[in-house]
Amino acid sequence: MAYIDLSVFNQAIDAQGEEVDIEVYSTQSYSDYGDLMSQTTTSYTCNAIFNDYGTMLQFNPEGAFSQNRFSFFFKGSQPGIATNNIIVRSNGERWRILKPSNHTTRGNLVVQEAPVSNA
Repeated sequence: MAYIDLSVFNQAIDAQGEEVDIEVYSTQSYSDYGDLMSQTTTSYTCNAIFNDYGTMLQFNPEGAFSQNRFSFFFKGSQPGIATNNIIVRSNGERWRILKPSNHTTRGNLVVQEAPVSNA
């Protein structure tokens, strides 16, 4: 088997990525009526690459809504990439993680992809 230098992915995220904060909600307690009473939040600061899977090549009549798919790409070792956690960009945009997926090469976790929607 040929050697694959997986550090190239981490280097690309460091070089091309933007700094974001990840808010991780670890414990939450609710009242008998379903109101959030308290929660514990952990925050991570890291680099990520923001990607917009647009639909620019499709024909959309004027006034028609065209949905885009947005994702962030993180290093494989980044903690906090889980459903419902919040990613905060440097411009203040808040994004909720939908269902993250892991991209592996030969059994090694290389990149984590976090599809998001506006929080």
